[in-house]
Amino acid sequence: MRTRHPLIAGAALALALGATAPALAHVELVASSPADGAVVAVAPPTLRLTFGGPLGRVSTVRVTGPKGTVRTTARIDRRNARVALVGLRSRPAGRYRVAWTVLGQDGHAITGEFSFRSRRAAA
Repeated sequence: MRTRHPLIAGAALALALGATAPALAHVELVASSPADGAVVAVAPPTLRLTFGGPLGRVSTVRVTGPKGTVRTTARIDRRNARVALVGLRSRPAGRYRVAWTVLGQDGHAITGEFSFRSRRAAA
């Protein structure tokens, strides 16, 4: 089909490219609980990492606490594929650093980190 006006052709091309933009976007961390830099009374038993789009897989999560590496379990929330849940097996008082790598549903790896501090050890 031949377009009669160059502006119409340009608009059609822009619409076609714009429609594919969300598919090309990569997932980003939009929130964590605890938040980056937060000071909490006690470290929670489960950390929540919320992303801007659905996850395909939690690749690695490394949590370093005041006594070294913390044993964790990590999975995608069954009720919300945008959320990764990280269970902490020990929760002493002090600073925690959380480094993670997840795969978006598009297969791209996304990495990041955040930290928080707890005032007291978990009972």
